[in-house]
Amino acid sequence: MLVPEPEPPKHLQHSEVNAALASFVQDPGEMARALKVARVRAHGLPAMNEKDLLQEAMVRLMSGARTWPRELPTLVILSGVMRSIASNARKKEDYVLADDVGAPSDDDSKEEPSPLAEGISAETNPARTVEAESDLAVVQNAVKGDEMLELLVEALAEGLTGMDIAKELGWDSKTYDATRKRLSRRLAALKTDRSEP
Repeated sequence: MLVPEPEPPKHLQHSEVNAALASFVQDPGEMARALKVARVRAHGLPAMNEKDLLQEAMVRLMSGARTWPRELPTLVILSGVMRSIASNARKKEDYVLADDVGAPSDDDSKEEPSPLAEGISAETNPARTVEAESDLAVVQNAVKGDEMLELLVEALAEGLTGMDIAKELGWDSKTYDATRKRLSRRLAALKTDRSEP
Protein backbone atom coordinates (compact mmCIF):
# COMPACT_ATOMS: atom_id res chain seq x y z
CA MET A 1 0.00 0.00 0.00
CA LEU A 2 1.41 3.32 -1.12
CA VAL A 3 1.42 6.17 1.34
CA PRO A 4 0.43 9.40 -0.40
CA GLU A 5 3.04 12.12 -0.32
CA PRO A 6 2.13 14.94 2.04
CA GLU A 7 0.91 18.08 0.34
CA PRO A 8 3.34 21.01 0.43
CA PRO A 9 2.54 23.75 2.96
CA LYS A 10 0.06 26.39 1.77
CA HIS A 11 2.68 29.10 2.22
CA LEU A 12 6.25 29.27 0.97
CA GLN A 13 8.90 28.39 3.53
CA HIS A 14 11.66 30.86 4.45
CA SER A 15 14.22 29.32 2.07
CA GLU A 16 11.67 29.30 -0.79
CA VAL A 17 10.82 32.98 -0.22
CA ASN A 18 14.49 33.93 -0.27
CA ALA A 19 15.11 31.90 -3.43
CA ALA A 20 12.06 33.35 -5.22
CA LEU A 21 13.02 36.94 -4.36
CA ALA A 22 16.68 36.37 -5.28
CA SER A 23 15.59 35.07 -8.68
CA PHE A 24 13.14 37.97 -9.08
CA VAL A 25 15.70 40.72 -8.43
CA GLN A 26 18.07 39.14 -10.98
CA ASP A 27 15.48 39.71 -13.73
CA PRO A 28 15.66 43.36 -14.93
CA GLY A 29 12.29 43.12 -16.67
CA GLU A 30 10.49 41.87 -13.57
CA MET A 31 12.18 44.47 -11.38
CA ALA A 32 11.15 47.22 -13.80
CA ARG A 33 7.54 46.03 -13.62
CA ALA A 34 7.70 45.85 -9.82
CA LEU A 35 9.04 49.41 -9.62
CA LYS A 36 6.21 50.65 -11.85
CA VAL A 37 3.68 49.03 -9.54
CA ALA A 38 5.54 50.44 -6.52
CA ARG A 39 5.47 53.94 -8.07
CA VAL A 40 1.68 53.83 -8.24
CA ARG A 41 1.37 52.39 -4.73
CA ALA A 42 3.78 55.00 -3.27
CA HIS A 43 2.19 57.97 -5.05
CA GLY A 44 1.43 60.67 -2.48
CA LEU A 45 3.33 59.03 0.39
CA PRO A 46 5.49 61.71 2.00
CA ALA A 47 8.11 59.48 3.62
CA MET A 48 8.50 56.65 1.10
CA ASN A 49 9.35 56.43 -2.60
CA GLU A 50 8.83 53.43 -4.87
CA LYS A 51 12.24 51.88 -4.08
CA ASP A 52 11.66 52.21 -0.34
CA LEU A 53 8.21 50.64 -0.68
CA LEU A 54 9.44 47.71 -2.78
CA GLN A 55 12.35 47.08 -0.41
CA GLU A 56 10.07 47.17 2.63
CA ALA A 57 7.73 44.65 0.97
CA MET A 58 10.64 42.29 0.31
CA VAL A 59 11.93 42.68 3.86
CA ARG A 60 8.52 41.78 5.29
CA LEU A 61 8.32 38.68 3.13
CA MET A 62 11.87 37.56 3.98
CA SER A 63 11.37 38.17 7.71
CA GLY A 64 8.14 36.17 7.74
CA ALA A 65 6.11 39.21 8.83
CA ARG A 66 3.99 38.53 5.74
CA THR A 67 3.19 35.05 4.46
CA TRP A 68 3.36 34.11 0.80
CA PRO A 69 0.57 31.83 -0.47
CA ARG A 70 2.21 29.20 -2.64
CA GLU A 71 0.02 29.83 -5.70
CA LEU A 72 0.78 33.57 -5.99
CA PRO A 73 3.44 34.78 -8.44
CA THR A 74 6.16 37.07 -7.08
CA LEU A 75 4.87 40.30 -8.63
CA VAL A 76 1.34 39.67 -7.37
CA ILE A 77 2.43 39.02 -3.77
CA LEU A 78 4.76 42.03 -3.82
CA SER A 79 1.95 44.20 -5.18
CA GLY A 80 -0.38 43.10 -2.39
CA VAL A 81 2.21 43.65 0.34
CA MET A 82 3.05 47.09 -1.06
CA ARG A 83 -0.64 47.99 -1.15
CA SER A 84 -0.96 47.03 2.51
CA ILE A 85 2.15 48.98 3.56
CA ALA A 86 1.03 52.08 1.64
CA SER A 87 -2.48 51.87 3.08
CA ASN A 88 -1.13 51.62 6.63
CA ALA A 89 1.23 54.54 6.00
CA ARG A 90 -1.67 56.68 4.75
CA LYS A 91 -3.79 55.78 7.78
CA LYS A 92 -0.91 56.70 10.08
CA GLU A 93 -0.44 59.96 8.17
CA ASP A 94 -4.14 60.77 8.51
CA TYR A 95 -3.97 60.05 12.24
CA VAL A 96 -0.97 62.37 12.69
CA LEU A 97 -2.60 65.09 10.61
CA ALA A 98 -5.87 64.74 12.52
CA ASP A 99 -3.93 65.24 15.76
CA ASP A 100 -2.23 68.31 14.30
CA VAL A 101 -5.53 69.75 13.14
CA GLY A 102 -7.52 68.87 16.26
CA ALA A 103 -5.05 70.05 18.88
CA PRO A 104 -4.23 73.76 18.77
CA SER A 105 -0.78 74.62 20.03
CA ASP A 106 -0.36 76.26 23.44
CA ASP A 107 1.60 79.09 21.87
CA ASP A 108 -0.87 80.20 19.24
CA SER A 109 -4.34 78.73 18.90
CA LYS A 110 -4.75 80.40 15.47
CA GLU A 111 -1.62 78.80 14.01
CA GLU A 112 -2.18 76.74 10.87
CA PRO A 113 -1.77 72.97 11.31
CA SER A 114 1.76 72.00 10.40
CA PRO A 115 2.09 69.84 7.30
CA LEU A 116 3.52 66.37 7.75
CA ALA A 117 5.89 66.97 4.86
CA GLU A 118 6.41 69.76 2.39
CA GLY A 119 3.41 70.05 0.10
CA ILE A 120 1.23 67.69 2.16
CA SER A 121 -1.40 69.17 4.42
CA ALA A 122 -4.77 68.20 5.79
CA GLU A 123 -6.46 70.24 3.06
CA THR A 124 -4.46 68.99 0.06
CA ASN A 125 -3.86 65.31 0.75
CA PRO A 126 -5.35 63.46 -2.27
CA ALA A 127 -5.41 60.13 -0.43
CA ARG A 128 -7.78 61.56 2.19
CA THR A 129 -10.07 62.95 -0.50
CA VAL A 130 -10.21 59.57 -2.21
CA GLU A 131 -10.76 57.64 1.02
CA ALA A 132 -13.73 59.90 1.75
CA GLU A 133 -15.46 58.53 -1.32
CA SER A 134 -17.58 55.67 -0.05
CA ASP A 135 -17.90 54.09 -3.49
CA LEU A 136 -14.16 53.53 -3.84
CA ALA A 137 -14.25 50.39 -1.70
CA VAL A 138 -17.09 49.02 -3.84
CA VAL A 139 -15.14 49.71 -7.04
CA GLN A 140 -11.96 48.17 -5.63
CA ASN A 141 -13.92 45.08 -4.64
CA ALA A 142 -15.43 44.88 -8.13
CA VAL A 143 -11.99 44.79 -9.78
CA LYS A 144 -10.30 42.59 -7.16
CA GLY A 145 -8.22 39.86 -8.75
CA ASP A 146 -7.67 41.74 -12.01
CA GLU A 147 -4.23 43.28 -11.51
CA MET A 148 -4.45 45.73 -14.41
CA LEU A 149 -7.84 47.05 -13.32
CA GLU A 150 -6.68 47.26 -9.70
CA LEU A 151 -3.68 49.35 -10.74
CA LEU A 152 -5.84 51.59 -12.93
CA VAL A 153 -8.37 52.20 -10.13
CA GLU A 154 -5.62 53.00 -7.63
CA ALA A 155 -3.87 55.35 -10.05
CA LEU A 156 -7.14 57.14 -10.83
CA ALA A 157 -7.90 57.34 -7.12
CA GLU A 158 -4.55 58.99 -6.57
CA GLY A 159 -5.49 61.66 -9.11
CA LEU A 160 -3.15 60.61 -11.92
CA THR A 161 -4.20 61.50 -15.46
CA GLY A 162 -4.43 58.96 -18.26
CA MET A 163 -1.10 60.02 -19.73
CA ASP A 164 0.59 59.80 -16.32
CA ILE A 165 -0.93 56.39 -15.64
CA ALA A 166 0.29 54.98 -18.95
CA LYS A 167 3.76 56.40 -18.32
CA GLU A 168 3.99 55.18 -14.72
CA LEU A 169 2.82 51.65 -15.56
CA GLY A 170 4.69 51.37 -18.84
CA TRP A 171 1.51 50.93 -20.86
CA ASP A 172 1.17 52.06 -24.44
CA SER A 173 -1.96 53.99 -25.45
CA LYS A 174 -3.71 50.82 -26.72
CA THR A 175 -3.14 49.01 -23.43
CA TYR A 176 -4.37 52.00 -21.45
CA ASP A 177 -7.47 52.43 -23.64
CA ALA A 178 -8.32 48.73 -23.52
CA THR A 179 -7.93 48.64 -19.73
CA ARG A 180 -9.97 51.83 -19.31
CA LYS A 181 -12.76 50.38 -21.48
CA ARG A 182 -12.75 47.16 -19.44
CA LEU A 183 -13.06 49.24 -16.29
CA SER A 184 -15.95 51.20 -17.81
CA ARG A 185 -17.77 47.96 -18.65
CA ARG A 186 -17.13 46.62 -15.13
CA LEU A 187 -18.47 49.84 -13.59
CA ALA A 188 -21.53 49.81 -15.87
CA ALA A 189 -22.29 46.24 -14.80
CA LEU A 190 -21.75 47.22 -11.17
CA LYS A 191 -24.13 50.16 -11.52
CA THR A 192 -26.76 47.87 -13.05
CA ASP A 193 -26.34 45.31 -10.27
CA ARG A 194 -26.70 47.97 -7.56
CA SER A 195 -29.79 49.54 -9.14
CA GLU A 196 -31.69 46.27 -9.35
CA PRO A 197 -33.99 45.55 -6.38
